[in-house]
Parts: sequence; C-alpha cells; structure tokens
Amino acid sequence: MAKNGNGLTAHWRSLVGKFRWPLGGGLFLILIVTALAWLWTPDASSYPSLWATRFDLLPLGRSELGALPVTVRGVLLSSDPPEISVSDFAEAVRRAKFEPRLPLSDGLGHALPSPKLSVVAPVRKNVTIHAAQIEAALMRIQGSDLLVPWAWDGVILEVNTSAGILADYGRMRLGQRLPLEYRAPDDFPVDQFLEVLFRICGITAAEAAALGKRFHEHPAEFCFSLPGIPSIREKYRSPRGRAWFYAICLMTVWKD
Repeated sequence: MAKNGNGLTAHWRSLVGKFRWPLGGGLFLILIVTALAWLWTPDASSYPSLWATRFDLLPLGRSELGALPVTVRGVLLSSDPPEISVSDFAEAVRRAKFEPRLPLSDGLGHALPSPKLSVVAPVRKNVTIHAAQIEAALMRIQGSDLLVPWAWDGVILEVNTSAGILADYGRMRLGQRLPLEYRAPDDFPVDQFLEVLFRICGITAAEAAALGKRFHEHPAEFCFSLPGIPSIREKYRSPRGRAWFYAICLMTVWKD
C-alpha cells in the first residue's frame, strides 16, 4: 500500500510539473481579465458631483411622476425616511453631521421656544437608465421630437439626500439639510436627460426645455406643487464657509 501511495504521489507530482506553466499562465490570465473588468465597471461614487444650489418648482404633483419608468423615478421622487427624536441640539448635529440655523425669534421680536428636534437618515439612490423604457414612455406621450441616445443605456446616476434636522416649534415645523447631490459620468448630459423626464411627466416642450436649460446653468433641486400648504424657501451660507444649505419650510403647519 505504501508503495502504491508513493507511486500515486509521484505520478501527480509529474503531472503538476508537466502542466505547471500552462496552469500558471491560465490563472494569471484569469487574474488580468478579472482586474480589467473591475477597473472598467462604472462606479457612481467616482463620478463628479453636481450640487443643487437653488430650487426649481415643477408645475405638477408627485402623483404625475407615475408616468415615468420605475427605474428612473427616483431621480425626481424621494421617499420620506422616518423621524428619530433626539434629546438636544448637540445630538441632532452629531447625527446629521451639519449644524443647522434655527430661528431665535418669530420675526416680530418675540423669542421662540426651544423646539422639539428630530433627525431623518440620509438617502442614497442609484438609478440605472434603460433606453428602451425611456423610448417606450416617450411613444406613449407622442414625444417624437425627442431622441434617446443608446449611449444612455446602462448609465448609472446617483442621487444623494443628506440627513435632515426637523424642528417642531408647536405652531410650525422647520426642516433643514445639506444640498442635494447628483453624480453622473462626466460626459453625460444630465440637463437633457431631465428634460426628457419632464416631457414624459406631461410638462410642455417649452417648459421642459427651460427647466433643463436652467439646470445646465445652475443645478437645482425640484419641488412639487403642494396645494393648500404654504411654502417658503430661503438660502443661507454656512458660517464656517462650508457648502450651501437650505432652510425648507415645506411642511409649515399652523395649529390654530
């Protein structure tokens, strides 16, 4: 038995020695192919950032985004993450990773009470464009004047919403967060893509083109018409010279 065992071992050694270089070369080739595939795989986190420096109001409601393909709806539509109550201002800043500007008075010289604070988590979305789905949506609205380049197919866009801080003063609620961030390949025309989405939602050709042109000049975050709810939008510069951030009063609720 020992001799047979030694014979088998010697036989396998001779086979390995005989095919050592072909096997080694094959494994090396597999490693090269795998590395190249990894290097060429698009990573949205490596794309340049477009920061929304203003707001633009869309002449439609959230429900009208149902005309968009589900795969790209997240570019314009965001979910509402749950609120997490916090004990004080310092904890809100620690969780949200920015320091908000909260009003101290009501504008008439009357001091405001300390608000109840809560935080919402950040939301990061990756959206993959499928050119055939966009073309089918355009055909449904007879948007034959718009072309969807096949170079768009498979492009990944990233839309990032930072954590937010909500302040409840009893008679009103204020929300603040950092600017919306878009990430796209350097040569991808985000403004033209948004113009196509606006048309699918039912916005006129002239309005969609104007919205896309304004976005090209200054990237924007898009808000929807909210009938019956007052909306105030102001822009502040951080005292530390950081990025622009916004105080958004889209959910101001008066209780009397």
